[in-house]
Amino acid sequence: GPNSRLDEIQAAFLRAKLPVLDADNRRRREIAARYREGIRHPAVDLPRVCGGDLSHVWHLFVVRTSQRDSLQAHLAARGIGTQIHYPVPPHHQTAYRSLFEGLSPVMADAEIEAVIAAVSDWPG
Repeated sequence: GPNSRLDEIQAAFLRAKLPVLDADNRRRREIAARYREGIRHPAVDLPRVCGGDLSHVWHLFVVRTSQRDSLQAHLAARGIGTQIHYPVPPHHQTAYRSLFEGLSPVMADAEIEAVIAAVSDWPG
């Protein structure tokens, strides 16, 4: 019937998409690992990993600091965009939705290094 045709189309789409998704996830893990190794600022808390790097897809790379606005302005001055994850806490939102794609798998190595350098030279 018509549903089986739709299932075939969805299956074909997934077969085409999964290798790309796997590659994207691998790249996000590489970027997160480089951030976690390279960012060493006493005022910046990096995300903790429980269960090993492979247990995370790193859709977001959330850092914490008590001086958020200062760090955000410092990065913006270097052309590095950031967003505040959940500027309105989920329990205060009318509907939950994903805010942004936080770790793009298409980042170039030079862009990753620029982020690390910018966080590192933040006067904090």
